[in-house]
Amino acid sequence: ASFSVRKLFVAGLMLALFTTCRTSEEAQAAPDACYRLTPGWQKDLKIDDVAVDLFVPQATEQSCQRMLLVLPGWKFPRQDWIRKSPLEAIAQKEQMILVLPEMHTTIYETSYYPETVMKWNAVPGGAFLRDRVIPEMQRRFGLFKKGHANYLLGLSTGGRGVVMLHLQNPGLFTAGAALSGDFDQTLQPNDNLMRNVYGPYERFRDRWQGEDNPVSVIDRSPERWT
Repeated sequence: ASFSVRKLFVAGLMLALFTTCRTSEEAQAAPDACYRLTPGWQKDLKIDDVAVDLFVPQATEQSCQRMLLVLPGWKFPRQDWIRKSPLEAIAQKEQMILVLPEMHTTIYETSYYPETVMKWNAVPGGAFLRDRVIPEMQRRFGLFKKGHANYLLGLSTGGRGVVMLHLQNPGLFTAGAALSGDFDQTLQPNDNLMRNVYGPYERFRDRWQGEDNPVSVIDRSPERWT
């Protein structure tokens, strides 16, 4: 029963994200502000050594495809969003292209340090999305264009990634939903995931309060939070 309630909650939240964030500008967008990709799944695309799945809904002549970058939580396979939620059906109905990268154990960090003992990959997860996924999907598929309807959805550490990616890419994303994210790691200085990336809070407070702390970034630069 609890799983059914959770599915209904997630479905409701995703529907709200897709349907209530359509601004008047988007509703009146020029035709060239719409994405138009070949429908269907393209699975196990590789950006460096990271797998990415791409879903494109079946379009109609009148439809305007939008794009949603979907970020998984800690050790959650990217396919869980499809297997355990109605995301694909909602994306089809709402004409939403899905981009699902395999992020596994990242906390969406943007830097490694000499004290880092937990490395997601050669490039930190947050930097990988910003510097590799976005440019590569722009090049291959014409996605992540400014002026288009680009959305973000993330769970747990992926919710943290939603906020961080928005702050690092001003003007790129229309809206996002961050579920159960951790947005100020200084409130939990003994969190081992954070300590394993940034080092102990007692010694490296600047890292814990720096660019990888969404609350601190917004406090310092509120204009970045749109």
